[in-house]
Amino acid sequence: MHEFAKRDLPYAEDLGRAFRAFSVRGIVIGENHDLDAERLEAALEQEGPGELVLPHRAPIMVSVASYRFEEPEREERIQEFEIEFIEAGLAVAPTPRTNTAGVVESKADAALAATRERFGKVFTLDEETGAAIQRVATVARSAADAISTAFEFLKAGQAASEEIADYARKVDEFKRDVSGSIVDAAAMAGTLQDRLDDLLSLPLAPLNVYRRLADVVSFGANLADPGLETNARRSFVRNQTALVDLVGQAATMVRARALARVTFESSSDAAALRDEIAAELSAAIVVASDSLAYGSASALRALRTAVIRDLDARSARLPARIVYSVPYQVPAIVIAQRLYGDVAREAEIVARNRPLIRHPGRIPYGTPLEVLADG
Repeated sequence: MHEFAKRDLPYAEDLGRAFRAFSVRGIVIGENHDLDAERLEAALEQEGPGELVLPHRAPIMVSVASYRFEEPEREERIQEFEIEFIEAGLAVAPTPRTNTAGVVESKADAALAATRERFGKVFTLDEETGAAIQRVATVARSAADAISTAFEFLKAGQAASEEIADYARKVDEFKRDVSGSIVDAAAMAGTLQDRLDDLLSLPLAPLNVYRRLADVVSFGANLADPGLETNARRSFVRNQTALVDLVGQAATMVRARALARVTFESSSDAAALRDEIAAELSAAIVVASDSLAYGSASALRALRTAVIRDLDARSARLPARIVYSVPYQVPAIVIAQRLYGDVAREAEIVARNRPLIRHPGRIPYGTPLEVLADG
């Protein structure tokens, strides 16, 4: 509205409509409601606009103005939320992209430091006899054996290199000197964590490291029961439990870091491993919380959130993996041309479906091929 001195009649100028706002309320319910709520929050925290689809309105690009989650008053598997959206309009400048993989790396460092600090507080040999110290050393040596076993599988088929030989020497040195190194709990924890983390600095595929360390995560499951309930047994069990938790949690953290370095082919692959590592981190959080290691639990939660955000952000830019049913007997090269307009991708189709394709020149009618939906 424009008004001027000595002018009786103002005039109105149409500045266009105001932005539209949308308020959405809902609940997250189920056994994994806390994890699902974290995924929702991670999606809301992503930079840039997204498409909002409501039951009675056409899809619209929106930005998140605000949101809040309301904790249940009782122990219920439910969490309420309220989100305020505003229409995104047209961007006038490029939106910077967060280095989500870098955030995972930093959160993994923080989680490793938190668990190392916790281990230094609970692991002590003050009440142990010489024989008991040797039993604790045996457990530590078993942890090194688990790491060594994973490494031996990983290096199989790899060309000999100075880095691989140096890593093998470091693991052997730890196993040889473990009786002396367990006296300094923090130093021993750092060495075990470093041997796990160093796997990612070797010329090895990050996805292979991720898969092989799954066995190390479960370290301690087959350790023998120490026997009768005595003061010596309780002290030994405390130290053994601290060692098992340290190794298992460190392996989980390194697995999370490995996924930040994996280049995925499809959004389906990224989503599957996101769910797997998120469940593993959730289990580690429970273990840390049950042992009153609240600092470790908090660092693990931060790592879990970072991993979910990283894999969600990267999978959003990847093609989905779908099933293509062959309409009639046809060579793989024809399917590559039909789906992608590129006969060179025949090899990709054959490699992805090796168990189903007996001969690339004759793929039978009805064969369900797994392909990427980027054609």
